[in-house]
Amino acid sequence: SDEVILRFFETIGEATVAELELFRVIKRAAVVDLLERELYELKAERNKLRLEVKPFEIVTLKLKL
Repeated sequence: SDEVILRFFETIGEATVAELELFRVIKRAAVVDLLERELYELKAERNKLRLEVKPFEIVTLKLKL
């Protein structure tokens, strides 16, 4: 499949901006819940993605590569 689920979390307790750089172009990116239901779409720039993360937030992304 050309879709990947990526899950990470903020551990320090401070709001931050996560910057991801992948090995392939991101065709589509969305934030999903823990059951992988789409919440909202993100804008990717080629193979890079940025998003704001709240303190201790668990983030799950669905990426189409």
